[in-house]
Amino acid sequence: MGEASKDQPRLIDAKELSKHTDEDDCWMAINGKVYDVSKFSDHPGGKDILVDSSGRDATKDFNDISHSSTAAEMMKDYYIGEFSKGDNVDLKKKEGGFNVVMLIPIIIIILAIVASRFL
Repeated sequence: MGEASKDQPRLIDAKELSKHTDEDDCWMAINGKVYDVSKFSDHPGGKDILVDSSGRDATKDFNDISHSSTAAEMMKDYYIGEFSKGDNVDLKKKEGGFNVVMLIPIIIIILAIVASRFL
């Protein structure tokens, strides 16, 4: 999204964040800041935990685990910008999910069939 200037951090939106979801290109947002943890190979929980939380706002995942003050200090090394929440959609979880709006045409079709049989 936006490039960082000397005085302002780079702003990264959910769409941009969602493009960085694999082991070699692994970004996540935590508490409003975006981190590129691609090179954090020494994570105590393993690289898979980072990849599973990548490409989205991982604040809840991070806060659910008791991280040490050392971990919080280390995060500074991976900081790349600020998370611009925008619509704050978790794009990674949205893929392939059930969409309630799709029920509307189905309900209309069912009602039309029922109405045609009784009228």
